[in-house]
Amino acid sequence: MEIHNANVVSYVRMIQRVLPQMKELGWGKGPYTSAGIGYTNDQGAPHYSAMLAARHNLVVSLARKLKETGITTYVVSYGTVEEC
Repeated sequence: MEIHNANVVSYVRMIQRVLPQMKELGWGKGPYTSAGIGYTNDQGAPHYSAMLAARHNLVVSLARKLKETGITTYVVSYGTVEEC
């Protein structure tokens, strides 16, 4: 639960704090980070994968909701790096 609070709930709280001002201004940009592991089924870190997927879906849903407002949200996702 601690990892969820730190990595998902914190995003929700941040959005709740900045969104009213963005709406008042009529514009804003919200880049949020994710990782390739959020799109895969990593056997070693299922809790981390689930947290990243939740964050990604939160941002995509927010982007759809704010589509006509001048506010843009997007996910910056870095890929996984495999050892060779």
